[in-house]
Amino acid sequence: MTELSQTFSPQLADPRSVYIHVPFCRHRCGYCNFSVVADRDYLIKRFLDAIETEIGWLDQRYEIDTLFLGGGTPSHLPPADFERLFEIVNSRFDLADDAEVTAECNPSDVTNDRVALFARCGINRVSLGVQSFDERKLKVLERDHSPEIVRVAVDAIRNAIDNISMDLIFASPNETLSDWQSDLEAAIELEPNHLSTYELTFEKGTQFWNRRNKGTMGQSDEELCAALYEHTLDRTAEVGLEQYEVSSFANQGKRCRHNLGYWGGDPYFAF
Repeated sequence: MTELSQTFSPQLADPRSVYIHVPFCRHRCGYCNFSVVADRDYLIKRFLDAIETEIGWLDQRYEIDTLFLGGGTPSHLPPADFERLFEIVNSRFDLADDAEVTAECNPSDVTNDRVALFARCGINRVSLGVQSFDERKLKVLERDHSPEIVRVAVDAIRNAIDNISMDLIFASPNETLSDWQSDLEAAIELEPNHLSTYELTFEKGTQFWNRRNKGTMGQSDEELCAALYEHTLDRTAEVGLEQYEVSSFANQGKRCRHNLGYWGGDPYFAF
């Protein structure tokens, strides 16, 4: 390989990011089309063995700038298994001094002890799967937490980790503009550093897809979806959450560096 090709072909450089998919969940939500397994925690140790084998194939150590634990629900791992996962990662990867280390979390999993474990492992950014602050909407989306659980989780995380992202879903069945305005305000009041808002989609093969096709679940019309999204753009801008991607808004300096690498076409490891 010539020096010139190394300079002008960034895909040939050593990856500086790692994604690890943790597929375990308490249950599968009706809208979810990700690769997850629910109520099969007996597979966790086999999963970790497989991750250890796969990462062990690397014949050298790499320094990385971002590590992202996605899922599934990484926070669902029991503490000992969570620690083992980081021991496996640390066997081949060194975190840069300013590395961004993100874990996706279910609000129901968050306790003070769990947050302390995250911090010990080096996690400095939590992506919280809030989805809504409305009790009715949470039931429709088949989530297992309440609005109060979200607020308690945010307080617990802030005790040790100062970078919090929240995921919200809009355009759920029978949702109105007023409903979404209230949901968005509830999130803003908790002052997340980063906010991701996603229009509910009906993916083929999900329970929601089947229910819509059977006529037992409605879908928001295009005009309403546009109004909800336009309100999101206006309100996030008013509170200093700058849009930097279709669904992503962040305070200054809090954009998700890991996702920016994806969108920029940077190479990354994935396990």
